[in-house]
Amino acid sequence: MVEYHDMNNDANGANRRKLLDTLNSLRAMGFSKELELPNMVCVGSQSVGKSSLIEALSGLNLPRQSGTCTRCPIECRLRHTPGVWEARVFLRFDSSSNRRGDTDIPFGETLTDKSAVQDRIARAQKAVLCPDIDSKRFLNEDLEPRGRSFTRDTVVIEVFGKELSDLTFVDLPGLIANSSDSLTENDIQLVEDLVTSYMALPTSLILLVVACESDFETHKSVFLARKYDPTGERTIGVLTKPDRIEPGEEERWLKMIAGQANALKNGWFAVKQPNSKELRSRNYTWERARAKELEYFETTPPWSTISGIHKKHLGTSKLANQLGDVLSIAIQKILPSIRTEIGRLIRDNESQLEKLPKQGEGSPRSIVRELIDKFVAEVMVKLVRGDPLAKKLGLIQMLHASYEILRQELQGASLVFCLKRVGVDDDDEGVKELPRPDFIPEDELWLVSSPCGTEYTLEEVDEMAKWARTREFPDDYPFEVKKELISKVVGAWHQPVRTLVADAEDAFSRILAELVGAHFGMYHHGKLEELVSEITNRLLQTCKDETTTQLDALLEQEAEPYTAHIGQFKTYKAQYLRYYQNLRNVGEAIVDATVDALTDGSVNTMEFGKKVRGSTLQNLNGAHQSALEIMASTRAHYHIAYRRFSDNVPMTIDQYFVRSFGKKIRNALHDEIQPAEGQSDNYFEELLRESDSVSVLRNDLLTKRKLLHAARREVL
Repeated sequence: MVEYHDMNNDANGANRRKLLDTLNSLRAMGFSKELELPNMVCVGSQSVGKSSLIEALSGLNLPRQSGTCTRCPIECRLRHTPGVWEARVFLRFDSSSNRRGDTDIPFGETLTDKSAVQDRIARAQKAVLCPDIDSKRFLNEDLEPRGRSFTRDTVVIEVFGKELSDLTFVDLPGLIANSSDSLTENDIQLVEDLVTSYMALPTSLILLVVACESDFETHKSVFLARKYDPTGERTIGVLTKPDRIEPGEEERWLKMIAGQANALKNGWFAVKQPNSKELRSRNYTWERARAKELEYFETTPPWSTISGIHKKHLGTSKLANQLGDVLSIAIQKILPSIRTEIGRLIRDNESQLEKLPKQGEGSPRSIVRELIDKFVAEVMVKLVRGDPLAKKLGLIQMLHASYEILRQELQGASLVFCLKRVGVDDDDEGVKELPRPDFIPEDELWLVSSPCGTEYTLEEVDEMAKWARTREFPDDYPFEVKKELISKVVGAWHQPVRTLVADAEDAFSRILAELVGAHFGMYHHGKLEELVSEITNRLLQTCKDETTTQLDALLEQEAEPYTAHIGQFKTYKAQYLRYYQNLRNVGEAIVDATVDALTDGSVNTMEFGKKVRGSTLQNLNGAHQSALEIMASTRAHYHIAYRRFSDNVPMTIDQYFVRSFGKKIRNALHDEIQPAEGQSDNYFEELLRESDSVSVLRNDLLTKRKLLHAARREVL
C-alpha cells in the first residue's frame, strides 16, 4: 500500500490559507456579486463522477439518489487546521430574487460527526428549494413540500480538518442530457442557464469534469467550456473513471494528461474514486480511499508508465494542490481591484446614509432649518446661477436653447415685401423672390414669403396708404399705416413668447421637483416633502405670473413703434429705400420698354436702353413712392425692434422668473414652515417622522458600513 501524502505542508500552504480566508470572509459578508470574487466552479454532465470528486476533495458524504442529486449550487470551503474535524452549513439566498440578500445564514449547529453531514446538506437543499417556508423547520421536521426543481440559491458547507487542503469551490448541478418524468425541458434549460451564469464570469475558474467512459466530444460541458473560455486560461480539466477506458482508447486520454491534446493552461488531471461496493464497505475511510487511488496510478498501466513530469497530474491530492495554487494566484491577481472597489462601495454607502433623515444631530427645528438651507443652496446652483457640469440638462443651458428658438421664430414673423405675390403671375420670372440685401446682418433670416401673414405686395401697401388718407395733403398718409404693419408683426410674436414661458416653467418645475425629492424625499411620511413641494410650486406660479405680466407689457410697448436709435434707423431706412426702388424701377422699366419696342415692331438696342432709362426716371418720382417709403421705414424699425425684443424677453424671464424665485425661496420656506397657532410643540418632530422603510434602509446601510470596513481590513 502506497502511503497517502499530506498536501498542506508545502511552503505555499500558509499563504494560500490566508488568501482563501480573505476570499471566504468577503463572500460570507455578501460581497460575492459586488466585488466579483473569484470562484472555482465544478462543471460536468450527469453521471461523470462529479459528486464523487467533490467527496474526494472534501471528505464529505453528499446526498445520493437516482437522477440529479445536486439541485442548487453547493459551495465547499475546505480549511486545513490542526484541530478536530468539524463542519458548518449555511444558506445563501440570491438577493435578486429573495428578500434575505446574499449573506450567509447559519443552518443548524456546528457538526462534529462526519456521518451527519449528508443529512444536513440534504435538508439545507430542501430549504433553498422552498424559500417561502421557514428554513428552521427543515432542520428537525421531515418536510417533503413541492418546491422548485432547481435554484440559484446556495448551500454553503465550511469544513475544518487536518486532512483537508485549503480550497474553495462550488459544485453545480450536473448538465442534463434528456428530459424524464421528473425533469422537464424547462429544467434542462434552467440548469444550463445556471451553469453558464457561473462559467461566463471572467473571475470564475472552471473545474471541467469529464468521464473517460464516453466520447470526449459528446460532453456538453466541454462545448460550454470552449465557448466561455476559448483560450483555456481559466479551465482545469479532470478525467474521472479511468478504469473504464475502452481497450485501445488509452492513448487519446494519455495525450491530454501530457498536454498534447485539448491542451489547457492549467492542464488535465486524472482521478480514481471508490466504486459503489467500496463505498458500502465497513473498512471504507476517506484516507484509505486516497491512498488506494495513489496505489492505482502507481501500479496500473498505462498510468504507471507516465513520465515523471506528468505524474503530478494523477490523483486527487495532486489536483487539490493545483486547484489551491490556481485559486490563490487568481485571488492575488484581483486583490488590488477588490481594494479599489471596496473603497468605492464605502463612498457610495456613506453617500446614501447622508441622504437619509438626520438623527440625534440637534433639535427638530434646527434640523428642518438645516435641510432648508442645504436645499436652497442647491437651488441657487442648479436653477439660478447655473450648473456648468449639468451641460444640456441644466436649466440655464435649456433656456439658452429656448431663447435661440425664440429668436428664429421672431424673425419668422418679419415683414415681407415683394413686387408681386409668390404663385401669382408665374410667367413673370424674377419677380417672385427678392434677393437678399447685402446690408442685413448675417445672423438674420431673409424671408421671401411669410408664414405668419405679414407678407405684402407693393400694390397692397400702396392701397393701404391710399385708403388710409383722410385729411392729409396729397401724397401724404397717416402714421397709422406704419403702426398697423408693425402691430401685425408684434401680434405674431405673442405665441412664441407664450410657448417660451411654458417651456421655461416645465423645465424649472421638473428640476425643482427632482431637488425637492432629493432633499426631502425621505421625509414624505411626515409630510415635510409635501409641504416643501406646495410652497415651492406656489412660489414658482407667482414668479411665472409676474413674468407673464412683464412680457405682456413688453408686447404692448412694441405695438407702439418707437426707437431712440435715430441714426441707425435712418441708415437702415435709406438702405431699404434704395433696395426697393431699384427692384421696382428695374422691373417696371424693363417691362415697359419691352412692350413699347414690340408695339413699334422693332427691337433696337439703343432705343430699348433709352426707354428703360426714361421709364426709370419717371417712376422714381411717380406712383408707389409713398408705398416704398412705408416699406423702408417699417423694415428699418423691425431690425431695431426685433433685436431689442429678443434681448428683453430673456432678460425679463431671468429677472422675474429665475432670479426672483432665487431671492424669495429661502424666506418663503422659513416663514411658511412654522407651527400654526394652537399646534403642538412637536410640530417639527412630526415633520421629520420617517417611514418604516427608511428605518430599515438606515439599518441596512449601517450594517453594510460595518461589513465594508471589515472587508477593507481583510484585504489590507
